[in-house]
Amino acid sequence: RILGYNLMAIIAVLAAILLLTTLFRQKHPRRLIMAGLVLWLGASLLFTLLLPPLVENIVVKPNQFIMEEPYLKHHINYTRLGFGLDRIKEQPYYVDPEADLTGLQPDHPSLTNLRIWDWRPLLPAYNQLQSFRSYYTFYDIDLDRYSTPQGQKQVMIAARELDSGKIDQNWLNQRLIYTHGYGLAMNAVNQANNVGQARFLVKDLPPVVDPSLPDLNLARPQIYFGEGPDSYAIVRTRENEFDYPGATGENVTTTYEGRDGISLRRWPVRLLMAMELKDRNLILSGYIQDRSKILLHRNIQERIKKLAPFLTLDNDPYPVAAENRLFWLIDAYTTSRYLPYARRHQNGYNYLRNSVKIVVDAYHGSVDFYAVDPTDPVLQTWQKVFPKLFKPFSAMSASLQEHIRYPEALFAVQQDMLLSYHLTDPKAFYEQEDFWNLPTQIYARSEEALEPYYVTLVLPGKQQEEFLLMRPFTPKGKQNMIAWLAARCDPPHYGELLLYQLPKGTNTYGPMQIETRIGQHPEITELITLWSQNQSQLIRGNLLVIPLENTFLYAEPFYIQSAQGQMPEFKKIVLVWEDRIAIGDNIEVALLALKGETKTPSPPKEAVQDTSDPVASEEPTAPTPEPAKSAFPEDDAAFWDEFEQSFRKTQELFEEAKKRNAQP
Repeated sequence: RILGYNLMAIIAVLAAILLLTTLFRQKHPRRLIMAGLVLWLGASLLFTLLLPPLVENIVVKPNQFIMEEPYLKHHINYTRLGFGLDRIKEQPYYVDPEADLTGLQPDHPSLTNLRIWDWRPLLPAYNQLQSFRSYYTFYDIDLDRYSTPQGQKQVMIAARELDSGKIDQNWLNQRLIYTHGYGLAMNAVNQANNVGQARFLVKDLPPVVDPSLPDLNLARPQIYFGEGPDSYAIVRTRENEFDYPGATGENVTTTYEGRDGISLRRWPVRLLMAMELKDRNLILSGYIQDRSKILLHRNIQERIKKLAPFLTLDNDPYPVAAENRLFWLIDAYTTSRYLPYARRHQNGYNYLRNSVKIVVDAYHGSVDFYAVDPTDPVLQTWQKVFPKLFKPFSAMSASLQEHIRYPEALFAVQQDMLLSYHLTDPKAFYEQEDFWNLPTQIYARSEEALEPYYVTLVLPGKQQEEFLLMRPFTPKGKQNMIAWLAARCDPPHYGELLLYQLPKGTNTYGPMQIETRIGQHPEITELITLWSQNQSQLIRGNLLVIPLENTFLYAEPFYIQSAQGQMPEFKKIVLVWEDRIAIGDNIEVALLALKGETKTPSPPKEAVQDTSDPVASEEPTAPTPEPAKSAFPEDDAAFWDEFEQSFRKTQELFEEAKKRNAQP
C-alpha cells in the first residue's frame, strides 16, 4: 500500500503536468483533462483497492512472520523504550515446596509493617473521628513511611482540609475568616485499638504527636494551599482568621505570616483584582487594610499548571510532614504521542517518564520543581527553554527525599504494557504464547482489579527492609501467579524496577485463587454469615501478596460496618500460606494459628473481693466456663481442650466438697 501511494504521487504529478499543458494547446484540451483524470483514478483503484489484497494473500500471508519480523522488533523495542520497560531487571523467583514457617515471627522485617488497613473503609472513619467540625474534611488517605528510633514505620496519612461548601455562604466567611485547613491525621498501618479503630500517631486539634515519632513537629500546621481550595483568600485583614476550634468552646484565631500573596496596599491593584475576579468587595470592603494580601491559585494542581502547563500531573498528591510544617509532593510526567513504532497506551501516550518531582509548601505556597531523571530528552529540552525552573534532585532537602515514592499511576501503565511487552522475542510476541493478565480480588463482596500497593519488606537477596510498590501478574486466561513486579522507592535505589518470574512448570496461588479459598473456609464462612446479620456489612479489605524469601504469605483484613453508620471497625486478619488458612484478632495471633501454635494467654486480672456478708440461705454455685472463656481468644483450640479438662476436675472437686459440707 505504501508503494502504491508513492506511485500515485508520481502519477498525480504527471496528471497535473497534462492539465497544465491544456493552457498552451488549443486542440483537444478536454481529451488531455480526461486522460489525466482517468490515469489518476485508475492508479488509485489499482494501487489502493485491488493490488494490496492481492499482495496480502499471495505474498504476505504465506510468509507473514518473516515479512513482519523486522517491524515487530522495532515495535517491541521502541514500545519498551517509551514506557521505561527496557530498564526492568528480570530475575527468577523460585518457590521452595519444602519451605516452612517455623522460624517466622511477627517481628520479621517483612511483617513488622504488614498493613491491616485499607484506605477505603478507613477514609469514612477518619472523617468521623478526626474532622471534628462539618467544615473540615479528609479528601484522601495516602501511604508513606516515617523514621523512628525503632526503624522505618509505614503509615497512612491525610490532610485535614477546609470544605468551603460547608461554611456559611457569605463573603466574610468565605474570603477572610475561613481561609485554611489545619493539620493532619496519621495512623500506623499495622495496628488497631481495642474497639477496632485505627491507632493514631498524629491526631486532634492542635496536633498531638505520638512519642514514637520524636522528630515530627508541626509548628505550622495551617494548610493554605492544598487539594481542597477552589478560590482565593484575603489575609492580614482587620478580621482575624479562624485557626481551629478551641477546647473551651472559643475559636482560636491566627494571622497569615507566609511569604505568598499579592499586596492590596495600592488602590490600582485592588481595582484590577476586583475586575479580574469580578468581586466589588475588594474595593468596597473596610476589612482590607494596607498590609492585606490576596492568595490566588490555592489549589495545588491549578497552581502548578499555571507555572508548567507542559507537564502532565499525577492525580494523587500526598502530604508530608517535614521541617515543622506540611508540604505536598506531586509527581509530574513528560509525555509524547509520537515516538516512532511504539504502541500507544489507552491514555494516548507512547512515551511516559516521571522525570519531575514537585514540592508545594502548604503554608507559604512556594513551588519547587526537581529533575529526578536528567537523562530524559524531553525534560532536557524543557530545561533549555526554562533554565531556572528545574532544580537538581540533590537540591531537595534530605527530610523530603525520605518521602518520595514511585507513583502508582506510572506503575499501573507500565504493568499494562508489560502484559504483552515482557516478551522481547518477536516470534513469541507474534504467537502471543505467553501473554499475562492483571489479577483480581474480592473487595467488600464483589470482584475487582487488584491495584498496585505499597509495602515494606525485604527483597529476595537483600538484607534491609525497604518501601516498595508492587503487584503480581497472572497468565492470560488463568488465575495462578506467574510473576510480580516491584518498584523501589527509597534512595539511592529509587526508581529501580525488578521483575521476578516464577517457574512455568509449578503452580503458585494467585490472588483470586486465595480469595476463593478464603471464601470456602468453614470457620470464615461461619463468621461471614454471623457478621452479616443484624444489618451489619462485612467488608473484605485489599488482599496483600507478601514475598518471603522463597515463598508467599497472603494477608486480607476483615471489617464490620453498621448499616446506619459510616465508621468501619477492623475485626480480623486472615493469613494464608500454602494449604493453610488462619484467622486472628491481630497479626500475631493469626500467625501463631497459621504455624499451628497457640499464644499463652496472660492471667486474668485479680477480681475484687466482695466483703459483704452473703445471704445465709444461698447455696454456693459451681463455676461455669463461659465467663472465663469470653476473656480469651476463641481460636486457641489446644488451650480450650486443656481448659475444659481442668474445668471438669475442678467441678468434680467442688461437688465432693459440697457433699462433705452437707453432712452433719
